[in-house]
Amino acid sequence: MTYSSFKKLHPVYIFGSGLTIMLLSIAGFFVKPLAGDNSFPSLLAFYIDKPWVGIPLGFLAVISTAYLMLVVLNRHEIFKPKTFLPFLVFGVIIGLYPANLYLNSLMLSNLFFIAALNKLMFLPTSRAHMSHVLEASFFLGIASLFFWPAVFSMPIVLLATLINGLLNGRSFLLWIIGYFLPWAMAWAISYLADTSFGISFPWKSPDLSLFLENKVALSTLIYCLVAGVLGLFFYFTSLEKTTVEIRNQKRIVGISCFVWLLSAYSAFLTEVDSAMFFVMLAPIMAFLISTFLYHAKWKPLVFTFILFSLGTLIYNYSQLMLS
Repeated sequence: MTYSSFKKLHPVYIFGSGLTIMLLSIAGFFVKPLAGDNSFPSLLAFYIDKPWVGIPLGFLAVISTAYLMLVVLNRHEIFKPKTFLPFLVFGVIIGLYPANLYLNSLMLSNLFFIAALNKLMFLPTSRAHMSHVLEASFFLGIASLFFWPAVFSMPIVLLATLINGLLNGRSFLLWIIGYFLPWAMAWAISYLADTSFGISFPWKSPDLSLFLENKVALSTLIYCLVAGVLGLFFYFTSLEKTTVEIRNQKRIVGISCFVWLLSAYSAFLTEVDSAMFFVMLAPIMAFLISTFLYHAKWKPLVFTFILFSLGTLIYNYSQLMLS
């Protein structure tokens, strides 16, 4: 694969990316799941820690989310010509901390976040603005059922309508209705089934000491920080070279990722293992790293980053398999 392949969308590259994700998932069988109860106290929260169930189902969830991200970013011409990079990078980011490859509710929360993003990116170009506002809000509401700190994603739709000059009383009302409709449906089903709604919002003071003492978590965090800086630089420079519609779409993606980061940070404020932070970080990093690799023209920097990525993967898996 050459550097120019980054700007192509060929079935062979998709297959190779899927194979890479599958190999990471297979390696996950040799890594212990996260200790303790890692399902957030949301209505639909779960973490499957049985390898022969959790890993295969987790692989399917990662593949599905990665493919959806690939389709969304290419369909809306965030990358033109089209590229396979979001598919590959999303899977690699999840795989950097292999205990996160076990199927968990945060993966599904990511899936609905990207589905909402797809609807929001129709706002600059479609005439059916209000239906997209309602559907995007609805998807974000479902995401918060799987991961309750995703309630912080509520402003995403409001900001997207503001960017496109569509904020009015009607869009505001649809935003509220769409977001809380999944919660109302969940409450109704719970009431009819005569079961407890089972939702609580426990908080704790953020304690990063144990997280930073974890060598794998620390190396992954360093990797994400370096990649994030590079991605942000090329994200902002790419805004200058597009039409108004595509520029607005890219702004929607950027703002959505920033707000989603608040939801990801909530991993440090709950009783869940803070390594789950990287699950929620995956869509953000997949977008930023893909942007960097796609737009960077200095090949030594790109190849150095690829070696850095491989080195981080090897280090993380070696540390976990020896522990």
